[in-house]
Amino acid sequence: MRRNEYARTGTTPAQPPAGTGNAGSGQPADPRVARLPTARAIKLPPLASVFVATFYPLPTIEQRGIVNKVVTVGATGDVGRSWRWGCRCTATTRRRSMTKTPKGRALGSALRQARQDRDLTVRAFASQLGRDPGVLSRWETGERTPKPEQVAQILTSLGVNGDEYEEIIQLTYGANDSNWVATTLPAQRQQLAAYIDFEQNATKILEVSPLLIPGLLQTSDYIRIIMTEAEVPAGELAARVAVRIGRRDVITRNAPAQYVALIGEAALRQLLGGREVMAEQIRYLLEMTRRPNIDLRVFPFGSGWHPALEGPFHLIETGEGTVVHLENRKSALFLHEKSDVRTYQRAAEKVLGVAMSQAESVKLIRYIANSMEKDDER
Repeated sequence: MRRNEYARTGTTPAQPPAGTGNAGSGQPADPRVARLPTARAIKLPPLASVFVATFYPLPTIEQRGIVNKVVTVGATGDVGRSWRWGCRCTATTRRRSMTKTPKGRALGSALRQARQDRDLTVRAFASQLGRDPGVLSRWETGERTPKPEQVAQILTSLGVNGDEYEEIIQLTYGANDSNWVATTLPAQRQQLAAYIDFEQNATKILEVSPLLIPGLLQTSDYIRIIMTEAEVPAGELAARVAVRIGRRDVITRNAPAQYVALIGEAALRQLLGGREVMAEQIRYLLEMTRRPNIDLRVFPFGSGWHPALEGPFHLIETGEGTVVHLENRKSALFLHEKSDVRTYQRAAEKVLGVAMSQAESVKLIRYIANSMEKDDER
C-alpha cells in the first residue's frame, strides 16, 4: 500500500496468517518470525514501503533507517506495543516512534467526549452503530484512526452538528501524519486540548524557555499581564488564567511528573507588570525549586550560542512515548517521529550543557529577587 493511500484511509495492510510472509507482498515467510512463540498473535506495523517517501527538510535531522525490531508483550498484556530497537530476530520494518499520533489522540478524545456528553457507554453506542465495541474503543483512545465517513456516521448518530461537527471532521485529515500544524483558531483550540492531555499524563516534562517564565511556573498576576498584553478578550481572561494555573497540578499533585525547566536569564530580568509583579514571580520560582521533582536551571547571558536562542520548545514524555511541542504567535506544531524527537532531545542536552547547576541558578534567582525588591522600595 502506498503512503498516500495509508494517510488517506488510516488503515494498515491486511495481515496474513503467521508463516505466510510479509503482508500482501507475496514474499516467503521469514523463518525467524515463524519461530517466535507469539507470532500468530502479533500484528506488525505498516511495511517499510509505506514510509519510503518520508523526507525531512532540515539537514540536522538524521535520515530514518530501516531497523530490526522484535515485538514483546508488555506488563499490561498488550501485544505488539513494546518494541526493542536493534534486536536480532524479526521482520524488517519501519515504525513511528509512537503508536498514537497527537492528532489521532485528539480525534479520539473528541469522539469520546461527544459520546459521554450523551451519557452513552461504549458498548451501548457500538450496538447502536452496529460496530464492534473494541474497534470503537480503539478509535476513542487514538490507537486506530477512523475514516472521515466513519467519523461522520458517529457524529450523525450522536446528533453533533454545526461548528463542532466540522471541527471534529477536520481532525480526521492527516491524523496519521508525522506532524500536526495548527494555524486556525479552531485547530489551535483542539491542539491546546491535546497538549493539556499529554501534559496531564506525563511522567517527565522538559521545557526550554529563553524569554518568558515557563507556563507551569507562572503566577496568576504574571499570566494575567501576558494575556492582557496579548489582547485576550476580557470575557475569556479569567477562564484562561484559571486553565493555566490548573495545569500546574501535573507537577504539584501526589506522584507528580518530573519537571526540568531551562530558563533564560532574560526571562528573569524582563519586567512584566512592574517590579512588584516580577519580584513575586521570582520568589515563586524559588519556592518551586524546593520540590524534589523540579529541576530548574538558568542559562545566563554569557552562555554563547545554544539551541534555546532559536526559540522555546517542550518535550513531554508519557508511557506511550515522547512528543515535541513548538509554538509561535500564529501557529503551533506537534512532532512525534523518533528522529524529530531525538533532534530536540539533543538540543535540550546542549542547553543543559551551558546552564548553571540548580544550586547556582537558585543563587542567581535569589539575587535578582532581592535586587528587584530593593529597587521597588526606593
